[in-house]
Amino acid sequence: MKSKMGIEQDDEQYRDVRVDFAPANDFTKEVYTVRLSLDKEFGMISESDWTYVTGEGAAVTELDNEPPAEVLAAYAALKEQAEALVEQES
Repeated sequence: MKSKMGIEQDDEQYRDVRVDFAPANDFTKEVYTVRLSLDKEFGMISESDWTYVTGEGAAVTELDNEPPAEVLAAYAALKEQAEALVEQES
């Protein structure tokens, strides 16, 4: 399982961090994504619904259920780091 995390948006109101997971260790095949967003005015972090892409250039699909257990476990291991990144001052 590979993962990558980065700042997707940073403006006056919001700071968003995107976290991608590739269970097959290949970001051109299947990728699960969740975004953490900090509302700077209220200091609250929200978490987006999970999305899924089956391959490069494929449409993004919002998941009706949770992603696979291995993705959730990988996210649990990175969640504190993602929250720290979204809360960092720019």
